[in-house]
Amino acid sequence: FKHLLFFRSCKYDIYLSQDALNLLKAYLAKHGHVLLIQVLQTWFHIDINNDTNKKNSEDEEEMEEEVNVTRNDFDDRAMDANDVFAKCNGHAEYQSVDKELRDLQDAIKGVRESMAPLKLYKISAPDTQLVCAKTDPNCNILCGGFSNSEVRLWDLGQNNVKRRVNRNISEFELACYMQPEPSPDDNTLQIGAGLPLRGHSGPVQDVCVLPREELILSASYDNTMRAWRLSDYSCAALYRGHNYPIWCMDVSKSGLFVVTGSNDRTAKLWSLNRTFPVRVFVGHLSDVTCVKFHPNEVYIATGGADRSVRLWSVCDARLMRVLCGHRGVVRTLAFAPSGSYLASAGDDKKIKVWDLAACTCVHEYRGHHGKVTALDWSAIGKSSLTNRMVPDPSDLPTENSLLCSAGMDGIVKVVCDSYSKNKQMSNQEVLSSTYNTKCTYLVDVQVHPEWVVAIGTKR
Repeated sequence: FKHLLFFRSCKYDIYLSQDALNLLKAYLAKHGHVLLIQVLQTWFHIDINNDTNKKNSEDEEEMEEEVNVTRNDFDDRAMDANDVFAKCNGHAEYQSVDKELRDLQDAIKGVRESMAPLKLYKISAPDTQLVCAKTDPNCNILCGGFSNSEVRLWDLGQNNVKRRVNRNISEFELACYMQPEPSPDDNTLQIGAGLPLRGHSGPVQDVCVLPREELILSASYDNTMRAWRLSDYSCAALYRGHNYPIWCMDVSKSGLFVVTGSNDRTAKLWSLNRTFPVRVFVGHLSDVTCVKFHPNEVYIATGGADRSVRLWSVCDARLMRVLCGHRGVVRTLAFAPSGSYLASAGDDKKIKVWDLAACTCVHEYRGHHGKVTALDWSAIGKSSLTNRMVPDPSDLPTENSLLCSAGMDGIVKVVCDSYSKNKQMSNQEVLSSTYNTKCTYLVDVQVHPEWVVAIGTKR
């Protein structure tokens, strides 16, 4: 009751600047808060404070931009003779923020600026198990491969909502058959179970989305690779050439070629307009478990169950490098954007960075306590993601990028690193972030301009 009397007798004065008052008026005018107008007019005493010496230069620039945008909108409203705020007073934030609140804001700002944002897609499929998954570069389509031989698609909300599903060719229509009218609320792609693509006769081991060609590629345990049309979800082509299950594949940056790795200890190069391989890379002593195109598409890197990483020439399938050092199966590869370095990881839970010119390991990252299943090493198209990892991006050399990893431990690690040919990086020069997700198994990680995308499941 005592505080109520203080409140009604205007015991507490409010100090704010004219700019803050204008901002408050513009906000209330836009949203029509009549009750707040009456409260401000009746119970509050506003003391205009024009002292701007307390503001630093950065605050002045930010405030001027916000006030100019809002003031233009407010001035148009103020010209109206019936302006409901002609006699209204108000308040904005205090010029001097409470110390505890300021410390909390600084802590939140520090966390946001030191970590790259993570976007996580968790796929739940009670009837089967997720084996692999990918998104397109624009993060519009999510494609997953499952152990029940299905490829499933999800629309992530950007486009491709309405699609005509391919007609079942095993059915035929009589003359009296009437086509049912489509429901206005019917969406082919749903976030629930996804749209299934059936045709493989074994678990789907790897998938890839080609939005420019409007195709989806899938490699399976049934020794084949298939291409699916995004226009009607039909199978566009069937590629045969491996004698044993296909474990992995990768598409060149131009989309002209595809490379696959198989249980038959070979990697094979394919052209999408031919159903037979155009190159065969032979040399691994065991399964080829991961493949990756070099950024210039002149070389291909392969990793195998023989614990080695090999670099091949595309034009003549000649072996160029053999990199040994892993103590387990190599499951994933990633080239640096410059093409000078190659990252590899696998069952030994370590990420090794190789200098391709010197054929040596220049760095080794640790931190995963499960098998590493995915790597992505990407340059950043926009500076917003790099700024979160590096306090002063202007001091970085040209060979700076983000190296991301994910594994069966449900952890995503993001490393902002740079290399030079004359020295190896120390641990103090490496900036990293670690995310502990609720997934028990992460199958893919990708770097996008604004965030890092991870896909996983809970087994």
